[in-house]
Amino acid sequence: MKEDYFIISGYVDEHMVENILYIVKEKISDDCKKLHIAVQSSGGSVPIALAIANLLMSLPCKVFTYNIGNVESAALIIFSAGENRVCSPGARFYIHPIGKEIRGIQTEETLKKYLNEIKQDTERVAQYLANQTRKTNINKWKKIYAGSSILLPEKAVQMGLVNCIAEFPFKIKGSS
Repeated sequence: MKEDYFIISGYVDEHMVENILYIVKEKISDDCKKLHIAVQSSGGSVPIALAIANLLMSLPCKVFTYNIGNVESAALIIFSAGENRVCSPGARFYIHPIGKEIRGIQTEETLKKYLNEIKQDTERVAQYLANQTRKTNINKWKKIYAGSSILLPEKAVQMGLVNCIAEFPFKIKGSS
């Protein structure tokens, strides 16, 4: 069974999507059956993170994700896409209320629109994480997202976010 490895790092944005699409296309065309993905990111766009997660969950291979240091904000969504989720012993997860970058002058109506989008994104993320973790329900995730939290590996296991605590088994092509 062919296995492959890669790392997702950096800001969750359009460039990350392009890079992941390129890498995944290459790995899947090589008949990969297990894909091990290390995640290290400070987060970024929630809609883009959800799109990346949906892509990873639709792949025709098993996807294993690893928190190798810090998985923060929207990167938590990508990490959660793994069928098997592993956290390094010294790693952490950072969760905070979902926000929206707003530029320029806003009216009351546009601010209401942005607030509604934040509420919808919070609902989508809480539902997604409840589905992925199966141990922590949507209401608990909404409560977590109402404030800022740092989850250490042991707590992440209790919540169902992580299946086990271990190091990332990174392999370089040509090594055994």
